[in-house]
Amino acid sequence: MTVHLLKQGYMVKEKTDSEAEEKYKSWLLERYREIVDSRLKQVASDDFDVFQANLRCLMDFLRHESLYPIHLSEDNGFHFPIDIINGILKVLLSTIEDKKEAISRFQEFVEYEDVKHYVLKCLNDLLKDMTAENYEPSEMFIKNLLGVLKFIHMRPIHGKKRHNEHEEFKLFCVDTDPAKPKFHMKMNQLRKYYTNIWLIIIKFNLSISIYKNLLTLVSEEVLPAVDKPLLFADFFLEAYDKGGPISLLALNGVFQLIHKFNLEYPDFYKKLYSLFVPDVFHAKYRARFFFLADIFMSSTYLSEYLAAAFVKRTSRLCLSAPPTGIRIALQFIGNIMYRHPGLKKMMHCPEDQTELGSDPYIMEERDPAKCRAIESSLWEVKTLQSHLIPKIADEAKFINKDLPKVEWFLGDILENTLEEIFEAEAKQSITEKVPINFEKPVGFRHSQNECFGDCFSLLNVIKL
Repeated sequence: MTVHLLKQGYMVKEKTDSEAEEKYKSWLLERYREIVDSRLKQVASDDFDVFQANLRCLMDFLRHESLYPIHLSEDNGFHFPIDIINGILKVLLSTIEDKKEAISRFQEFVEYEDVKHYVLKCLNDLLKDMTAENYEPSEMFIKNLLGVLKFIHMRPIHGKKRHNEHEEFKLFCVDTDPAKPKFHMKMNQLRKYYTNIWLIIIKFNLSISIYKNLLTLVSEEVLPAVDKPLLFADFFLEAYDKGGPISLLALNGVFQLIHKFNLEYPDFYKKLYSLFVPDVFHAKYRARFFFLADIFMSSTYLSEYLAAAFVKRTSRLCLSAPPTGIRIALQFIGNIMYRHPGLKKMMHCPEDQTELGSDPYIMEERDPAKCRAIESSLWEVKTLQSHLIPKIADEAKFINKDLPKVEWFLGDILENTLEEIFEAEAKQSITEKVPINFEKPVGFRHSQNECFGDCFSLLNVIKL
């Protein structure tokens, strides 16, 4: 019934209306507002089925009110009932309740460009008002807000998957009648909303879990889609200087800003060098860290002392690293040495550097220029040639021969697990005889000085 009234324009006031018609239309309009308000209250229900039914109803009202506006504008342009979107967002952005399930249901509507545009507009206005009032949102509000933004996919303007200006948009409020006013996409305005929202969010007082999530989300989703990615430089550099897992997560964002957007960071390699600590081999983000570190060290224009410092530090860490980490580190070392042939001298271990105390390398020095790595050798890799796991022992022997003609691709082993290493070793066929005794047995006789073996010798004497 409500949709029928909207289609027929029974609530639209015109100048030619009589007094009775005007009162009747005002009454209908009040009833319509009451229905919308009632549906918005039901959207806040804890019952998911009730939420879904009322959400579909409200979005249906939104579409028809947009196509058949209640209030005629002077230019007869496109109308979007933003108050309905505002009401829905207030429910989804709860400060006390996790709305993850409800937000995922709302996702299908955000995929439409017109709905996405006005959702971002509402969020932008809401966050601006909060900032103006110095209001500090709760952790649950931020969590729900990130949940909504996670489903808003912006077309990237940087990188390989750039936005095509001639690409068609999928609209929610669209009619078959060509005479009806249509939504016109304003990409610059949309990106402005999107950028402002994220710039406000990163200034909130964030918990550690949300902070980590934000570092990943901004580097992967936001930077490729904003006009001025360098506006996020302070956010990533501040996180990069914190150390620990936070720095590892910030590394991807810093990499993009330096590599793609020409960010200048003079002490970048000094900071990267300090991230090579034993804990990095046990971190959740180890694979991403070594993948990015290998890219950063791919330049052949890096100083030889700097490349030597990374090679030496990584080889020293291998002595206490887990087997899966050692495999990654060995290929990381090999790639750096391939790019810097001058480091081949480190492959030969002098006789006076066979012990830790005689090594000139200073492990505690955080400055790669002062650690004296270039004066040292890779005796640690030589040590790994006696590793318990044959696969690692074989891979460590790369320094005994000429370096490969091409670099190793770290992506093949970044996600390698200990179980996979064990399975690979178990499947290998044994071509040589494996010794199982220290002494060669004679008949039933066991090792020398073993009492049990004397029993068999006694039996042989009795038989004789």
